[in-house]
Amino acid sequence: MSAPIYRRPAGPSKYQQWQQQNQAAQAPAAAPAPKPAAPKIKITGDAELWTTLQQITDTSNGWTKTTRAMTVPGGVLINTCSRKKGSDVAAEALVFVPRVRLRDGKIIE
Repeated sequence: MSAPIYRRPAGPSKYQQWQQQNQAAQAPAAAPAPKPAAPKIKITGDAELWTTLQQITDTSNGWTKTTRAMTVPGGVLINTCSRKKGSDVAAEALVFVPRVRLRDGKIIE
């Protein structure tokens, strides 16, 4: 009687399985997706009508408050705007102050 013949099971060996797993783990990560192009801005009219008097930004909470002024006949328009980054919520106010004017970014009487 002869000894039984050893036959290897079908499929990859344990070593081949280990090699495939390690190659998959060492494969380079996919490149990050490219950032979308910055939007093109078109300005019509005078972009310097408003003078920024003050801008406050709180980076920890993500809000910004801006105060701007524009000289108009008979006085000054003052605009304040508060916005929270990543939110559609904004608070704005527009006030007309008669008989004053702007000089070097300051309101004078």
